[in-house]
Amino acid sequence: MGAPPGWPADFGKNPLSDGVILYGMWAPALKEVSPVAKHFWDAYIEMHGHEPATYFAPLGYTNIMFIAEAIKAAGTLEKEALIEALRTIEYESPIGAVLKISPSNVISNQGFTSQKILQYIDGEQHVIWPFEYATAQIKYPFGR
Repeated sequence: MGAPPGWPADFGKNPLSDGVILYGMWAPALKEVSPVAKHFWDAYIEMHGHEPATYFAPLGYTNIMFIAEAIKAAGTLEKEALIEALRTIEYESPIGAVLKISPSNVISNQGFTSQKILQYIDGEQHVIWPFEYATAQIKYPFGR
């Protein structure tokens, strides 16, 4: 089990990657089950000429779009008005989750509250859980 994004972008090409499970926010395979992820994937490749290497690209995009929606809703850049606007928005993001701000046990303005369980299967990173975004079933046993 691992925690990227410290791994090489082409980690899936390594034969030893098959079956490796990781905890993360996004996998390229999400484009197979989420129209929002597919839209992001296609637009990113069109703009940059290559695939996004990690979840930082869709997460960064989500953050920018989320704050843009809050600015529109608040009609101002004033901090307190923006915070209030952020608390009212639900944004379906390309990382396969709806971003909504709510209090948590630790902070008063928490965004995403969970990640995903991912697994490399035949060179591709798949979502194993949550099931509504699953792009493959867990490969087990693995090895050999």
